[in-house]
Amino acid sequence: MTNNIDYTKYPNPCLVKITAGNRFLIVKTKNLAWLFTELNKMQKKYVAQGVNKTNTYLPLIEHLYRRKLNEVSTEVLLHTENGYDILKMELELLREHYGTERCLNINSEPYIPAWNPKEKSFNWLTQNQLLNYYKLVKKLG
Repeated sequence: MTNNIDYTKYPNPCLVKITAGNRFLIVKTKNLAWLFTELNKMQKKYVAQGVNKTNTYLPLIEHLYRRKLNEVSTEVLLHTENGYDILKMELELLREHYGTERCLNINSEPYIPAWNPKEKSFNWLTQNQLLNYYKLVKKLG
């Protein structure tokens, strides 16, 4: 899968919109280079043996495969160390686009990384940022 982005410009967590043809996936990542390494691995695995149906990236991989596409366009929507801001923007975008024909996301809510006891955080997301996000979700209903 080829891409239009220079990963070195975005060393911190970011929210991106990956577009393939007329469809897109909204996803956050701690590291863009890692994300595209994983997507390329998954694309090869999908062709060879399939991918777990609950995988967040599966709709993008299937879309690429069915349309015989090998190029995506990536737009960095937000680049920040503040996990709350990333979750907030992701929630807003998912509420706007989830369920539409063009949106490939399989979840209507942002994915929350698992708790890491060593780091005392949720990967790149602090406990306070997550609590503030939950307050926002409760407020928005």
